[in-house]
Amino acid sequence: MAAFRKSTIEAQKNYRMTRLIVISSENDIAGEIRYIHNLFEQGMELFHLRKPHWTAYEQETFLKRIDSCFYPKISLHQHHEQAMTSGLNHIHMHAMARETNGDKMDEPLNCIKSTSFHSYAEIISCRKNFDYAFLSPVFTSISKPGYTQNIDPDLIIDQRIPVKIFGLGGINSRNAQSVLARGFYGVAVLGSIWNDPAKACANFNELKNVCNNNVHMY
Repeated sequence: MAAFRKSTIEAQKNYRMTRLIVISSENDIAGEIRYIHNLFEQGMELFHLRKPHWTAYEQETFLKRIDSCFYPKISLHQHHEQAMTSGLNHIHMHAMARETNGDKMDEPLNCIKSTSFHSYAEIISCRKNFDYAFLSPVFTSISKPGYTQNIDPDLIIDQRIPVKIFGLGGINSRNAQSVLARGFYGVAVLGSIWNDPAKACANFNELKNVCNNNVHMY
């Protein structure tokens, strides 16, 4: 059983975790700020900003173009120090940083923290404090060519694990229900939103309806 320490979310009694997370495209998209605002207006509750090629300045400039009322719903994948200065309260630690930073990730920020796993064994052996995590790829990725399904299709998430696990990789409105049925707390999506930005809101709403109609006890 994973020995996660007491989570930040447990101390925030009024925090309601969403079942659907949207991750930004790694690549820049024309009109991206407008699409992001539209998604928030359609009910997006948590947006992960992941632009690994960006400098801190580029990220800061981008954030300034997003209405600050949405900042509590944004998680940063890089340049975490900006969370302290921009009023954000979510940060994401990718797998390599999780292993190299040790316990330092717990010190500077009283943020809601997430991370990424690529096997169930990694979840079981993790000894660090996270509030939720991605497990991928559940299916062959929509956005990353060659990133094929790696998670056992018969895997059932142990409900005793004290961290919320989100399925990631190849998820769309047609297969999201099957992921939730396997005990995943929710789903995280990228390609199903950004591969056709003109349909981002429509695809988001389809996914949101699936998640809302398949809420399970966790």
